Amino acid sequence: MSPAEREQVRAVLNERFADASPATAYYSLLDEGVYLASQSTMYRILRAHGEVGTDRRRQATHPRKHGIDAGTLTMHADRGSSMTSKTLAELIIDLGVAKSHSRPRTSNDNGAAEALNSTLKVEFVHRQHFRTRAEARLKIATWIADFYNVKRRHSANDGLPPVTFERQMIEKRQASTALLRAAVA
Repeated sequence: MSPAEREQVRAVLNERFADASPATAYYSLLDEGVYLASQSTMYRILRAHGEVGTDRRRQATHPRKHGIDAGTLTMHADRGSSMTSKTLAELIIDLGVAKSHSRPRTSNDNGAAEALNSTLKVEFVHRQHFRTRAEARLKIATWIADFYNVKRRHSANDGLPPVTFERQMIEKRQASTALLRAAVA
């Protein structure tokens, strides 16, 4: 195999299959009708450049390939063992992605976020055409701030918009606190 062919194999493995083993890459390429090299040759090429094992995962840079700058992406997850594992934590750091987890022993965070995402898609995003990513961000933020939080009624909030529901909850807490303080005084 020529140096140019070896470099082509290495480029394919590092660009398309940065987070996969050479064996996975080999079979995926065969499924596409492409044969670059044997599995053992793929391993040998990567080993020669010190790119076998955990180092390959650290090189995965898919978010940047899609125009997402490091430090601008956040992954929110529950506190399950796979989502809090050291391996995933290191990969997320290497990719420049911020981590966010649900509050401990609170199972209602994720459901509320999924409901918002679903409502956003069904009631707004799928009915729009955005010319640019900036336009999409602005229109979505405006929809959330001016409609979803202020006017849209939510079954989880006794049929009230979030801002109204939150205001009422604060007033109830303040009244309860005042009653408690009066009883103690």
